[in-house]
Amino acid sequence: FNKPYLVLELDEHDSSVGYETRVEAAVRAFTNHNNQSSKEKNHDISHLNPKFLSKIVNETIIYPNYDPYTGALIVSILKNEGFNALLTEETTETLKKSILTNTGQCIPLNAIAAGFIHTVEKNNLDPSNCVLWLNHSEIACNIKMYPYHIKKILEKNGCGFEKSEIYKGELSLFDISFLTSINAYYAYMFGGLLRSMGCKIRPYEIHKGETDSVLQKALRILCNAFEKSEPREDALKIVLEMFLKIETRTETRPKVGIFGDLYVRDNAIMNQNLVHFIEDNGGEVITTPYYKYVKIIASSYFKKWFKEGKYLSLMSNGALLVAMQTMEKKYYKYFEPILSKSAFEVKDSYKDILPEYGILQEHTGESMDNILKIHHLINEYPDLKLLVQTNPAFCCPGLITEAMAQKLEAKINVPIVSITYDVSGDNKNKVIIPFLTDSERKHYSHSLKVSV
Repeated sequence: FNKPYLVLELDEHDSSVGYETRVEAAVRAFTNHNNQSSKEKNHDISHLNPKFLSKIVNETIIYPNYDPYTGALIVSILKNEGFNALLTEETTETLKKSILTNTGQCIPLNAIAAGFIHTVEKNNLDPSNCVLWLNHSEIACNIKMYPYHIKKILEKNGCGFEKSEIYKGELSLFDISFLTSINAYYAYMFGGLLRSMGCKIRPYEIHKGETDSVLQKALRILCNAFEKSEPREDALKIVLEMFLKIETRTETRPKVGIFGDLYVRDNAIMNQNLVHFIEDNGGEVITTPYYKYVKIIASSYFKKWFKEGKYLSLMSNGALLVAMQTMEKKYYKYFEPILSKSAFEVKDSYKDILPEYGILQEHTGESMDNILKIHHLINEYPDLKLLVQTNPAFCCPGLITEAMAQKLEAKINVPIVSITYDVSGDNKNKVIIPFLTDSERKHYSHSLKVSV
């Protein structure tokens, strides 16, 4: 922009040495620039605040693949609404390529951009007719930056991708219609519970690979039901029968709860197939379906939105949650025979949990969410032997949660292992092995609990 500027790097040691002279020099430069006789013309800075697609018409939607089960069901719902939609295909190669555009932000941002480019090219689509669906966000984490930064990545990539669009939609699909948001809630519920059933059965299957095969067949059946508006109960009956036919053996394994970053937690490509790794080393994985996660954190966000005057968000999401909690029991009964648990209910108020960690009710973000998730995981599964936190590299809330781990462990009496995935290719999951081979041990060196 042809203007002088000053960058000060603060060292937090309360020393003014060097800063004052730099500020004085900068002020002099600013004054000289301002007094120049020839004023520069105004520059177009519209690119700093790019416009996004406000309505999807004939474009092909590329939906981020942070969970292949839920993502596939969401794509089926979008197809049912008349949209052309594809689930992003992410590979180890796209993850490696994503690092080329990383400048210090959390890796999922770059992974989503690289996955979008790969999916469009692999399917021979016209980039100018494709739109990346990203979720609108108001939480403390910098997810709000994603659309802007990814837009710049696509523009720099060129090859037609500078003409690709980005749509900022609701995670609930409420921006499409209320009925669509109801279907989306069931997609999150069914996708999450499918994963939970797989984790419940697979470690004990007699015929290795059978559970994964059934999972893929079940997913296709449910996708077909959502896409073609077929009775969901009929589809769930077929799915339940398929799972009940899987032969299993009786065995006791240590239970391992997984929590952490939304993009990494259920993404087998990003987390190096964490679930299977735990199972191959003698554990049974406990996951948190997204619909449970929403129920866990909802009250704290509703209270905050009310105080901030965000009544539309409060009313739309509040009404949807109330309706869904009433109706979900109708479908949960088809999962209950496998999971051996009644429908999930939030028993403890966030008001009683957060103050123990010095967190105000006004706080939001993934660090707060993690504390609530851990608390409810322990309540639902008191026999948990280990908690695994999954983080992408450069994840700010992940670092904060990791810093709170010692205090959390003292309260819940369960070790917490933090794994940071930097897509370098090195096996990050191996840090878990000592905890699985000696699951009855209570005390571990802190150096064992963090991946490097």
